[in-house]
Amino acid sequence: MESTVGRFRRIVQKVKAAVRPAKFDAKFVMYYELLAAFKEPGCPVCARLEQGSLRALDELLYEQVTDPVTRARLLASRGFCNRHAWVLPRIQNSRLGTAVIYHHLLTSALERVTADGTRLRPRSWWQRLSERIAPRAEPLALVDWWNTRTQCPLCVRSRQSERDHLAAMLGFVQEKEFLEGLRASAGLCLPHLCHAMTIGRDHPNLPVLLSVQADR
Repeated sequence: MESTVGRFRRIVQKVKAAVRPAKFDAKFVMYYELLAAFKEPGCPVCARLEQGSLRALDELLYEQVTDPVTRARLLASRGFCNRHAWVLPRIQNSRLGTAVIYHHLLTSALERVTADGTRLRPRSWWQRLSERIAPRAEPLALVDWWNTRTQCPLCVRSRQSERDHLAAMLGFVQEKEFLEGLRASAGLCLPHLCHAMTIGRDHPNLPVLLSVQADR
């Protein structure tokens, strides 16, 4: 019969097997994604962020266009930033989802353009002078709407992903396979190198990363 100690050890092993895979996978998914990115032209972190943006936009256009929370978030940010908006045409079958999102946004913008155009009239020199002395001009509806936008949701997501990938670079850079892959790559671009140095200033692996970068 199996001893009590043996049963206890078997239970502990099962618990460890149930707990470890999530951490293991979380670590090594990014590890192997960066190894693959080392083989691509240019900065590997830039490549990973671009791939992540394409995947996120594809998921949004396919699954979340009609989601009220997503629509409200995109209306608040006035759509995507210029960089991420120009990624949209690269996504297969993106026209309908893009049209749904931007029809809502352009309708909101058009309402304000029309309101401003109807309300505004040329001001006399006396009115302009008096407003310089005691500013009391009414806010422009479109300008105020645009200036109160929130951040592009993909930019928010990309910044966190950027930080995670750079932290992974610092964490893995002393592992042989990873180090060889990095040495064979184009290395980090200067903005990402600066960011890595900022978040990893006291990281013990930073000198290794800088040595590779100096060679690149």
